Amino acid sequence: MVAKKLGFEARGIDKRDFFIRFAQSKYDPTLFEEGSAESLADSGYQADVIYCVEHLCQEIDLNSFFSSLKRILKPSGLIILEEPDGNHFNVPKKFTAWPIVFPPLNFAFLSRKGLERVLQRHGFKIKKSSFSWRPIMRLIIGKVE
Repeated sequence: MVAKKLGFEARGIDKRDFFIRFAQSKYDPTLFEEGSAESLADSGYQADVIYCVEHLCQEIDLNSFFSSLKRILKPSGLIILEEPDGNHFNVPKKFTAWPIVFPPLNFAFLSRKGLERVLQRHGFKIKKSSFSWRPIMRLIIGKVE
């Protein structure tokens, strides 16, 4: 919604209909649709910026997901990613006490090193990261030049 308010073309997608129904009830319903990165890539849609928040921990096939993001993202585009860091020093010792753990909705919590390997495999690299005391990665990702 921030991007839309700033004059950018924007759309929200998610595979889970309850997230889409919630967004449609709170904002402009025409901006949100049920779908996947794969279906969006197959449509030929291209974006300058992809904003991805707490999604990788819910993704079943990271290789298909990042392959699709590579097709969606324009050559000079950026991915803004905010994702739980499964190897952060502040992950609770009792993992199930971590308030973001909701199996079976989410089940995979990558380390930064693991994420870097997946990104490299698909022609991406981390361009910038922000430190956080919370167990979360805040990254700006781009295509390898």
